[in-house]
Amino acid sequence: MLEEVAKDLNPMVRGIINYYHKFRKSDMREVWWQLNNRLLKWVKWEKGLYKKASVNYLKAKYKERPILFLHWQLVCP
Repeated sequence: MLEEVAKDLNPMVRGIINYYHKFRKSDMREVWWQLNNRLLKWVKWEKGLYKKASVNYLKAKYKERPILFLHWQLVCP
């Protein structure tokens, strides 16, 4: 299920990286942080987990596939 979200989200993230990230790297950290928070909330809702379990789930996915989401190459969850 997370793979489907990544498939839908990655083209938009790629566009943001190509357009904005080249010129505003320091400002974009906030955007990636917010995106990770939204992913965390989605995992909490989808899996019915508490916050700590959701964080552990996303970190495990990151260790398993660090290129699943394009912005994970810039900031880890």
